[in-house]
Amino acid sequence: MSEIDPNTPRNAPCPCGSGKKYKRCHGAEELAAADAPVESDGKVRTAFIVAVLISIGVGVAFEPDKGLAFFAVAIIGIGAWSIFRNPPPPKSGGDDAAAINFGG
Repeated sequence: MSEIDPNTPRNAPCPCGSGKKYKRCHGAEELAAADAPVESDGKVRTAFIVAVLISIGVGVAFEPDKGLAFFAVAIIGIGAWSIFRNPPPPKSGGDDAAAINFGG
């Protein structure tokens, strides 16, 4: 039995000698680990609470409309930040046709 190389192409035979494709044998374990739910670190929740408190302060100090406007802008910003803060890793340039680099 040979050591499992993490750079083994998905459709190649699994190096463990099972006769299965890598994606159906040891690659399935990596895929399951990658699809595991991501633990929230509480930063989004904290940012939301801070936005609510600042919006209330702005609404009381100035006008309620300005507080609502601040809250709307803050929620859009927090939403964008929470979506784009952890992008997926780039594809490797292996045998994957979708990873072709046109102009390099």
